[in-house]
Amino acid sequence: MIIAVWLPLVMPLLAVPTARRLAESLPPRAAAWLLACCAATLAACTAAALGLLAAAGRCGCRRSRPSAIWSGPCRAPTRP
Repeated sequence: MIIAVWLPLVMPLLAVPTARRLAESLPPRAAAWLLACCAATLAACTAAALGLLAAAGRCGCRRSRPSAIWSGPCRAPTRP
């Protein structure tokens, strides 16, 4: 799971040289569409990866009750 989450965050670093070479070899209109579509795809992948990281971090909180995983901060139960 760690590779599946972190890989979309690294993809923009790998896509920049490829997109630059393709943009130089294509006509301006096609290059603009290519760069816009690549930017939108990479932004979606980054948002999905960050969402997965946030969800995994939130679910990994061991001290929370199962019914309250998505609400409130993680706290140990208090004893009267």
